[in-house]
Amino acid sequence: MKPAMLLGIGVLLIAGGLALDASAGEANYEKIVKEMLTKVEDITKTLATIKDKNSAEAARPALKEAATRTLELRKLAEEIKQPAKEEKDRLAKEYAPKFEVAVKKLRDETLRVQGVPGAEEAIAELAVLKDKKEKKDGK
Repeated sequence: MKPAMLLGIGVLLIAGGLALDASAGEANYEKIVKEMLTKVEDITKTLATIKDKNSAEAARPALKEAATRTLELRKLAEEIKQPAKEEKDRLAKEYAPKFEVAVKKLRDETLRVQGVPGAEEAIAELAVLKDKKEKKDGK
């Protein structure tokens, strides 16, 4: 997976996390944002365990789960109503810096893992995040 693709996934996660909808109110909106942030952090932690081919293989199920849950959150975000502007602004102010830090760590860890022999399949588990975005954008 190319660094640009990985950066795109990270940016996508940030955008998805900050542009989420919530039908049941502002508390649900924040819950979804928090879970998106958690998924970015989970992916980074899982990638950090990859040191060789065996650890890369062992990481695949966790990466697949995190990617799948992220897609579920994205779908949920498309189906629910936006909170008030003030709440969106508050959450953006609170969570945007956290997402920036999390995505930087994700990018750094992903670049490191790219150099690990046998890690390609593990990283490929995250490709569904990019594929979904491209289909949505019509690319």
